Amino acid sequence: MSIDPLLEIRDLRIAFPQPPGMADAVRGVSLDVGPGEAVGVVGESGSGKTLTALAVMRLIDPPGRIVGGAVRFRGRDILALSDAECRRMRGSEVSMIFQDPLTSLNPAFTIGQQLTDVIMTHQHVSRRAARARAADVLSIVGIPAPARRLASYPHEFSGGMRQRVLIGMAVACRPRLLIADEPTTALDVTIQAQVIALIRRLRAELGLSVLFITHNLDLVAEFCDRVAVMYAGAIMEEGPTEALFSAARHPYTQALLRCVPRLGDTGAALETIDGAPPPLGTAIAGCAFASRCPIVMERCRTEVPPLRPVAGQRVACWAA
Repeated sequence: MSIDPLLEIRDLRIAFPQPPGMADAVRGVSLDVGPGEAVGVVGESGSGKTLTALAVMRLIDPPGRIVGGAVRFRGRDILALSDAECRRMRGSEVSMIFQDPLTSLNPAFTIGQQLTDVIMTHQHVSRRAARARAADVLSIVGIPAPARRLASYPHEFSGGMRQRVLIGMAVACRPRLLIADEPTTALDVTIQAQVIALIRRLRAELGLSVLFITHNLDLVAEFCDRVAVMYAGAIMEEGPTEALFSAARHPYTQALLRCVPRLGDTGAALETIDGAPPPLGTAIAGCAFASRCPIVMERCRTEVPPLRPVAGQRVACWAA
């Protein structure tokens, strides 16, 4: 028996003004996240990963706008919700961890004030009860002396502790879906491992589904059940993590995997992908990766390959 996805993204398009018209930054993305599932989204900077995540939260800032497609959470069309309904959804049902823990916290307010406000926004509790819950949240995410640290300001926390606070804010009201946008970017390797371990533990304890946005393929391999590879605003390949990493079918995915440093490769030159993604607004007649692809065919330059099932994965490549 099939289980309905928690999150459904269908043919999502996001565009920005670029005279004489609009330039597509996300081009027809379709992706599901199931209950309790962790789905990774990887790709180079500018591929549309974060914009896709922001669309799920209905947080695309002008002049950008969603110009096509649908985003459904538990069957509800998020794009059709009122602003008030969206505010109620954010934090209580869908939460997001943003990239920079320093700029995501307000430096003028204590950690306790910020956590308490989040809890009171989504739960009908007194300030006293919300503050007690805030201390519990800090304890859950591993902040020592949580009751005392409620009085601390963001600048008094290390980068890793600030990221823990953001994770605590995101899960304080027990959402169903957690979107993690590059949650370890500014952290050293040791702290990265701690943050991923924390998200994994919370996922298991709270039954969270996770949409995990990252550049780091190693983190995806360690944490995610499925992975979608984006390039120039579109999904090039998507499938179970183990299958995709062991038998990638799209030339772009294969090239990304070759770029990952391997233990024991000391002295060997790092692999790179020649060329650069097409700039925003570039007219793309066929496959967006055609100009960089080592196996490009004439058809690739004139026809857009559909994202089609191939051996248990979905691949947008004429040669797959």
